[in-house]
Amino acid sequence: MTLSSQHIREQAWSFHQQGDWRGAEAHYRQLVRHGLENNCLDRRDAINLGGLLRERGRLKEAQQHYQAVLKALPG
Repeated sequence: MTLSSQHIREQAWSFHQQGDWRGAEAHYRQLVRHGLENNCLDRRDAINLGGLLRERGRLKEAQQHYQAVLKALPG
């Protein structure tokens, strides 16, 4: 990941607050993918992506996302 995770997280949150759902989702997905691949998933990123999917009415996708990331999160 070339940009820091914190910078990407800030961009995702900014997009989310502005209602740019596609931009926010892309950034959250990048963070989650990086976290899963490197065994360093930040639960905030997983929660934010799931919340965005839920907000957009994509309930089945949100449920599948939560089920997948729960396996990767500690405790």
